[in-house]
Amino acid sequence: FLGGSKITADGDCSHEIKRCLLLVRKAMTNLDSILKSRDIGNQTQVLPQCNDSVSEPAGSAASEESAPTAQVRVPQDRRPFSFPRSPPHCLSSLSSDSRQLRLVDGGGPCAGRVEILEQGSWGTICDDGWDLDDARVVCRQLGCGDALNATGSAHFGAGSGPIWMDDLNCTGNESHVWRCPSRGWGRHDCRHKEDAGVVCSEFLALRMVSEDHQCAGWLEVFYSATWGSVCCSPTDDITVSVVCRQLGCGDSGTLDTFVALREGSRPWWVDGLQCRKTDTSLWPCPSNPWKYISCSPKEEAYISCAGDLLSVSVSVSTLKDVVRVILCFPI
Repeated sequence: FLGGSKITADGDCSHEIKRCLLLVRKAMTNLDSILKSRDIGNQTQVLPQCNDSVSEPAGSAASEESAPTAQVRVPQDRRPFSFPRSPPHCLSSLSSDSRQLRLVDGGGPCAGRVEILEQGSWGTICDDGWDLDDARVVCRQLGCGDALNATGSAHFGAGSGPIWMDDLNCTGNESHVWRCPSRGWGRHDCRHKEDAGVVCSEFLALRMVSEDHQCAGWLEVFYSATWGSVCCSPTDDITVSVVCRQLGCGDSGTLDTFVALREGSRPWWVDGLQCRKTDTSLWPCPSNPWKYISCSPKEEAYISCAGDLLSVSVSVSTLKDVVRVILCFPI
């Protein structure tokens, strides 16, 4: 039976044959449509593939090259995707969160050689094209203010491990240094003698100012790109000890109050320092808010540490041919 009609051997079946052929053709058409719909539901789409698990920055040399491709199966229960004609720049905020940034061998957290942690390894940035715009991104990312200097030629010493970035071309407005245009992640033609560094405006340094002593003098800090005084209130024994240890001048010292006033104008950056026994440097010690004028000139701190070195001066009297050795002991 075809279409409910019976075909007999002795009857005229030409009409039935035509109907049969039409039904077969219709069935084939329906089958072809079904197969095509299944192919669409499982079609293969071609996606650009990033070499790096973390994105290449937009505009980098790597992002402008033709990208290799990977085949991705589209689930049957979803509509086919629509893909751009050109490869994406492969930016990925999720993977960039795993990277870390630091400054090394600069004497503080806001100066030093620039290093990035990626895949468990700390690596450096090459100084090709390195300038203040690149350094600004680093300083801002670390919360270290603005960039004062962008150093090259391994100014803070040569690093080790990978060289992660080269030929940076930041605008200065990027949120992370690895979002700046570059040669491409891990691509470079450098050695570690070309490691890049920065000095940021929030860089802090500590020193004692004296003509005669290495471990005694007016206590000064480098803050906001300027050397300025530390105020003496309260500056107790613990605070003095922390200062002396930080400067490599022994484990204790004294605050000298009977010293002449210094001449000249400068900032008086901080007052009310009260270090704790657990503090290893002056920077985490509680204090009053830092500002340009925190005290008067007569309140500048002058500290003498127990490890102050003897200074020796030798003068020769040619008239009497006598050599006098004068030992200048610390106060």
